[in-house]
Amino acid sequence: MDKLSAGKNGAVSDQNFEKVKLKVTDRAGVKHEITVESGTQLRDALIRHQLSPYPAPRINLNCKGLGICGTCKVIIRENAEDWEKRSCQIQCFQDLELRLK
Repeated sequence: MDKLSAGKNGAVSDQNFEKVKLKVTDRAGVKHEITVESGTQLRDALIRHQLSPYPAPRINLNCKGLGICGTCKVIIRENAEDWEKRSCQIQCFQDLELRLK
């Protein structure tokens, strides 16, 4: 459960937000495990950890997470099945296993 506390200046800071684990296999087959706050957009989490969801020619030519270009697709592993999804349209509320396309 989220816990908020106010500092001396009245600013609210977060403490103990729930975390989720992402098991990511990059394009070279290297496995990474990262931890992010629950609710984080998958695209943002990947970029923050230097695991770009964009293939090389699309790194600079994309919609920046607006969900209209389809260049940030990843393969999500769920219940022994693979699903191709746009990383900008996934919020991380549970542990995920995925690979970069």
